[in-house]
Amino acid sequence: MRLILAGVAAILTLSGCLGGISTLLDFGDHPVTSKAAQGSTVSKQDMLAIQNPSQITAIRGGTAQCFDYDLQNESGKRQPLYVGFTSTGFVNAYGFSTCGDAIRAGYLNSDGPMKRNN
Repeated sequence: MRLILAGVAAILTLSGCLGGISTLLDFGDHPVTSKAAQGSTVSKQDMLAIQNPSQITAIRGGTAQCFDYDLQNESGKRQPLYVGFTSTGFVNAYGFSTCGDAIRAGYLNSDGPMKRNN
């Protein structure tokens, strides 16, 4: 019985990972995602030159902004993407959810530059 429960838990864990991998495969090469991934060298103007966001949210007491994008791939699949900016207007966070979700999760609390894991 324990072996069955462990197998079910492993399958559920992997299905969550596979969903994230599927999103990356579907939207990782989208121009908005690719530009946001360049990080702290990318400005709000750079992002606006690619695509206008569906919504702009003031963050950190109005000192910075977060852009909500509604991405669509070639097959018609849609995915939200948020891009957060520092108070100086450069990307410091992005992810496959909305600005509202990112704010609630605390992903947009920092005004520092984007950190990279090397």
